Amino acid sequence: MRQPGAPEPKIRMPQLSVIIPAYNAAAFLPACLDSVLANSPGVELEVIVVDDGSSDATREVAARYGQRIRFFTLPHCGRPAEVRAFGIAQATAEVIAFLDADDEALPGRFARQLAILHSTGAGLVSCDARVVSPEGTVDSHLDRIGLRRLLQAAQRHGVIEDCFGLLIRTGGFINGGFMMVRREALARVGGFNPALRIGEDYELALRLSAAGKVAVDFEPGVLRREHGGNLSLDWQKRWPDTLRLYELLMTFPGVQARPELMRILRRRTAAVCRGLGSWMLRQGDVDAARRYWRQGSRLYRFSICTFFAMLGGLPGPFLLWLQGRR
Repeated sequence: MRQPGAPEPKIRMPQLSVIIPAYNAAAFLPACLDSVLANSPGVELEVIVVDDGSSDATREVAARYGQRIRFFTLPHCGRPAEVRAFGIAQATAEVIAFLDADDEALPGRFARQLAILHSTGAGLVSCDARVVSPEGTVDSHLDRIGLRRLLQAAQRHGVIEDCFGLLIRTGGFINGGFMMVRREALARVGGFNPALRIGEDYELALRLSAAGKVAVDFEPGVLRREHGGNLSLDWQKRWPDTLRLYELLMTFPGVQARPELMRILRRRTAAVCRGLGSWMLRQGDVDAARRYWRQGSRLYRFSICTFFAMLGGLPGPFLLWLQGRR
């Protein structure tokens, strides 16, 4: 018992909150949590697992870790932005890192990113990753997308110069599970956009890069597994959500003020419309296919969408016959 007049005991605050969104992740979660808890000796961690209403043994697996982690369960929503936002609201540290439940934190990740964050004054630090394909091959994330040299050349005093423009021009190189962010930077830009089902990490990285500095740790900090359950690999679900994402990005002041970035997004949006139109035609919805092709031709007239839009004037049965001939 504390004696009268004795000083209040100091509460040790974590240096870093690690937020792990999970959905039906029982098979991967032990490796994920073990990698986090052993990651950076000397870094005081708060580990938060937010379960998006799993139907497997995710809760039971998390319970084995007892007081070493904080575990929360939400009704299933299927939106990583909402799950991560809930985790942010529970976090107590001033710096927050994210990791997907089917990935692992490679040794030293958190210590390196924290050092970069403090030395550069960046609001966001991303990292490279080792990506394991379903066939078992291992590649560097930055080498795989061909951006390592470009990003290294864009560094000035440890941060990426014009990161906003690079993110638009390259289509993105920052995955949500690779991020470490200052809490005040997240609060300043409003956090994750809960309306987005995919691309919420890309959209947040754009807002953070428009508002402050972004740095990259070129050492791999994450072991990322590609498998059938990865949301980002589920292409059938991506088309409509990608269209909504691009339509949102075209409203960004930083895009509207730079015509070269707007042209890039208009061209990409037109390509998504072309793909959506072709997919709707395969589903037998000729009217929807025409709408998407025409939308694409209005956005970027010199794209192949113009050709598809002209096809849209043909009779529906003929379009379906053409599709069947492919």
